[in-house]
Amino acid sequence: MLAPHAAPRPLPSPPMTAAIERIAGLRFWGAVMIVGAMGLVLPLAANGTVALLLVLGLITLTIHCTRKAIAAAPLELVLGIAVLSAWTVLSAFWSPLGDPGKALRTVGLFVPGLALVGWILFAQNISERFRRAVLLAMALALFVFLFEGVSGAGLTRLVRGDDPASAATNLERVGRGVVLFAVLLWPASVALAGRHRLIGVAFFVAAAAAVALLPMNAALVGLLLGAITFLAVRVAPRTALSALVIAFALYAAFAPWLSRDVVNLQMFQSRQVVLPTPWAHRIGIWTFAAEQATNVAPLGAGFDAARAIGAREDVIEALRPQFGYAPAALPLHPHNALLQIWLELGVVGVIAIILIFAGLVRALWRWRLPPWHRAAAAAAVVAALPPFVLNFGVWQAWWIASLWIGVALTAGLLRADDDNDA
Repeated sequence: MLAPHAAPRPLPSPPMTAAIERIAGLRFWGAVMIVGAMGLVLPLAANGTVALLLVLGLITLTIHCTRKAIAAAPLELVLGIAVLSAWTVLSAFWSPLGDPGKALRTVGLFVPGLALVGWILFAQNISERFRRAVLLAMALALFVFLFEGVSGAGLTRLVRGDDPASAATNLERVGRGVVLFAVLLWPASVALAGRHRLIGVAFFVAAAAAVALLPMNAALVGLLLGAITFLAVRVAPRTALSALVIAFALYAAFAPWLSRDVVNLQMFQSRQVVLPTPWAHRIGIWTFAAEQATNVAPLGAGFDAARAIGAREDVIEALRPQFGYAPAALPLHPHNALLQIWLELGVVGVIAIILIFAGLVRALWRWRLPPWHRAAAAAAVVAALPPFVLNFGVWQAWWIASLWIGVALTAGLLRADDDNDA
């Protein structure tokens, strides 16, 4: 027997409707102001992305939009985030650091990130105005990045009260923020080109120059790989996206063995290849981390265990004959997110990160986007990979916040107005 239809819910009264609209308006303009601040945060205080994400998540938190975002996401993406979050906290109980609270706070950054993505994708009447706010913030960031690159971090030195001798150190601080900028320049350039092609091209050229000026090689590599991806996805989207997932999954699955047995210092020395000191040190770190990861497989050493392993002060003896000293074998983290996940979270963490990446790429394929927009979104994803596997610790809060902001603002820049069906 069929159950009777439920009575229709009454429509909100006019005063209630007006109140809802006022709240939505306040929410929108609050988000616009915070996004505008990004134009100064990225070049001058990259660690501030944590505050940006927390405030944006609080302002934009809407249960309805968040639920719709989860429901619309590919299953592998939702499952991967859930498994990574749960396993990260659980692994903290056997980590030598023994700090489940820190693990919970770290994965807790996923909540404001998800809220922001859901709001951008499913809240009503924000698309065009929000895009303008993001583009203005990117233009401001571009100006500051160019100024800092040309002046030797002159503005940063002025704010910090440092002397000219500190230019190199401060340029490295500025360079950290260019990583997220390099991700967002793809959707920003395409969004601008949709208004005026020459403006979009000019912005991209100036943004690429800013990335090249600053000492963040991973961002420059991301820019180059993003360009290849942009063209490949535009020409053959299904093939290019499938190849991207396969390449990521293969490297993620075999990263420890590649760094331990193939791409290691012994291989370069046997071929009499002399590497610059930073490169040689990085390869040594990867080999050491890979060896440690295989020793604690399959479960891993636990959340943030790299810090405890690094505290043992192991050194890379193989580098002593070449450089006259043996540098640290593991300074805080392996400078490779996939090796760090292998080391700390083991097989479960690696499966989770592969699911997340595959789900993200599948979402790009399912998302109704014009061809150039899909290519820009894929390029943004690829631009984040070199810093992911070359530079930062996977649990650095500013970096997690930057990745969530990158996903959310890419969606805001590329989403068509008629995609908004909330």
